[in-house]
Formats: sequence, C-alpha cells, structure tokens
Amino acid sequence: MYPEKLLAIANYTKPKVFPILDELRHWGAEQGLEVLVNEAIAPLSCRPNRRWLAISLGGDGTFLRAARQLAGTETPILGVNLGSLGFLTQLGADDLLPALEQISAGSLSIEPRPRLEARTAQAGYSAYNDVLISRVGINDFAKLAIYADEQLVGRYGGDGLILATPSGSTAYALAAGGPILTPRLEAIEVTPLCAHTLALRTVVFSLETRFRVQLETDGALAIDGDQVEKLSAGDQIAIFRSAQTTSVVLLDRPHPSFFELLHHKLHWDQSPG
Repeated sequence: MYPEKLLAIANYTKPKVFPILDELRHWGAEQGLEVLVNEAIAPLSCRPNRRWLAISLGGDGTFLRAARQLAGTETPILGVNLGSLGFLTQLGADDLLPALEQISAGSLSIEPRPRLEARTAQAGYSAYNDVLISRVGINDFAKLAIYADEQLVGRYGGDGLILATPSGSTAYALAAGGPILTPRLEAIEVTPLCAHTLALRTVVFSLETRFRVQLETDGALAIDGDQVEKLSAGDQIAIFRSAQTTSVVLLDRPHPSFFELLHHKLHWDQSPG
C-alpha cells in the first residue's frame, strides 16, 4: 500500500494550515496511516523514505524548503498552495483530501526533478530552482566570468547571474527575461541579471555541463532565493548537476498540466486588457 506514512511539512505562519492539519490527521486515522507534522523552518524530526508521502503546506517557499529537506531521500512531495502565486504547488487546500484518495487508489505518477549543486571553498549547497551569484548591495556592481566545461562563456557585468533548472525557469530566471523550460527537459539555463550590455542573453546548456564562476568583484551566493554565503573577489563557485533529485507527485486529471498552470498562474497566452 502506498503511502506507508504521511509527512506534512507546514508553514505555521499561514492561518489556514492548522484546520488543514486537523483534516489530514483525521483522514490518516480513518485510513490507518500515521501522520507526522514538521514545521517548515525546522529540521526534519524523522527519516522518511521513498514509501512515504510528503505534503508541503504553504506557498512556493515552503515547497522549496521541503524539497531541500527531502533531497536524497526519494520521498515524493505533493505541493498544496496556501499562498498567493503557488506555481510549484499543484493543489489548492480544497483539493487535498480528494487528491489523497486518488493517490491511495494508485492514480498518480512520480517524476524525479533535477537539482543543482553549488560548491564554494566554504561549503556545498543543493538547489531545486536556481543558483544566484549577485552583487552584495543595491549600490554595488557584480562582475564575473563563467566557464562551461572549462570553456569561457563570457564575462558578465551587472546585477549578477542566475543558473536555473527547468523547474526554476518559471521563477527568478523568468522575471529576468529567461525562457520557460518544460519540466522534463534535461537542461540548465544561464540568465544574466540586468547585464550592462545588450550583447548578453540567456544560454541553455545540457544538464551534464559543469560550470565554474570566477568573481572579479565581491558578491553573494543565494540558493533557491535564500542568501547562503558572501563572496569575495577572486572566489570561485563550481555548479553542476546534483546526484540528488526531488521526487514530485503528479496527479491524473482533472488537476492542471504544466501549461494549464502557466495559463492560470502566469496568464500565459492571454491578451492584455
């Protein structure tokens, strides 16, 4: 039987989350399933595995935290949106219990999504959406060079550089003018952030490409929107496909496809006015 256990990773700042947790516990008791709850900002208090189902209760930020916590466990994640945009989260709150009935009946698929690894001299980090190398402050300027498989791609001056997975192509990289990549595409996109030239555009690389970024000014490193490290001129960052993946639950219709999400969330293909 799948799942063997439910793990709710919940954003406690969302008022809606507590009645949903009560409903989830009640449903689990009826099914004879143990329901464990973990606050999104806290370390996991258990060791889930691929036979568990994790449920992210919050917005995209909560989903990203859950994906980070569960990276390497093969535990599938079902995203429930309690925020505003919620592009990474497939369901609304009212859809959760019907979705669990579908999952219990086996009406689902589980898709592994690639992650990126970023390594500095200090630490290593894993990203579901993107790796950002940016200027330090609002009045600063970032200058860096990026190499793909040790070939110089270019020197970038401006606000920074975003390296995004297909999952992250609809996040910061899209706002910076990058393309939308479909989720199953095995690629990494490199998008300049407010480059001080018209001659630099997004480049899409194979997922197997290994990047090296050389800073010529001080900077900052952010992983999935969270700043994790300040950088100095001369520092280098290695970025490449992670050995870890994030397993995402995809439900059968009537739940939205990728392009239906684009239509609904980002107003794709809609005329202005």
